[in-house]
Amino acid sequence: MRVRTTEDIEMNWSDDSSYIRLTVIAKHSLSGFTDIFVKDFYSKDVITAKKFKSGDDLGVA
Repeated sequence: MRVRTTEDIEMNWSDDSSYIRLTVIAKHSLSGFTDIFVKDFYSKDVITAKKFKSGDDLGVA
């Protein structure tokens, strides 16, 4: 999963008990079906300042 934000996550992640919760609400345009996806990130190791490669590749450079 890749998410980009301008928020200073490091500043808000104050101690080891902190975590980031990502909530995505998606709605299908034709059927109107809606679903909610929630992912919690408990470690700062998942955050990188690298840039994603272009195209369908999820790798970072």
